[in-house]
Amino acid sequence: VMPEQERRTEVARLVDRLNREYVESRPEPGLAKAVNGRLTDYIAGITGQGVHTSSEVRDFTLARVIFPFALGVCDILSGDVAIFRHAGVLHPHLICHEFVHRKGYWKELDAQALSYLALTSSGEPVFVQSALSERMLRQLVVLSDADGEKFHNEVENAGLRSELKQHM
Repeated sequence: VMPEQERRTEVARLVDRLNREYVESRPEPGLAKAVNGRLTDYIAGITGQGVHTSSEVRDFTLARVIFPFALGVCDILSGDVAIFRHAGVLHPHLICHEFVHRKGYWKELDAQALSYLALTSSGEPVFVQSALSERMLRQLVVLSDADGEKFHNEVENAGLRSELKQHM
């Protein structure tokens, strides 16, 4: 378990980097394909195997009814990935996370870690920003004990530039 002060230090470091390296990100038609390509290359670099999967993303599945709180899902039976709404700077990470599941890694921690590593090592500023934003978001959730009001206070007091704050 990470001590609170260490977690706060990491948040401060992430906020500083994200504020300094901010790049505007918009929904792009080729984003899913680019993310899937990066993830495929990253996994191949580790395992020596190229697990090629579809880059198709749906906007609705039955899982939307079952998991109304989810931003996206990967259907364990069909491998269909659905993203239910644009997640701002977090969007590339969200897509990558669900694509990790599509490639057969079903554990949430595996999806979180592989997405983070694939995106941060990409050299693509929007991908790096997305992965770092997701890490910061997770740290803030833990610091707030997943309490909505406390979380909003943590975000408000983190020192994020407004363009990033709105996505948290």
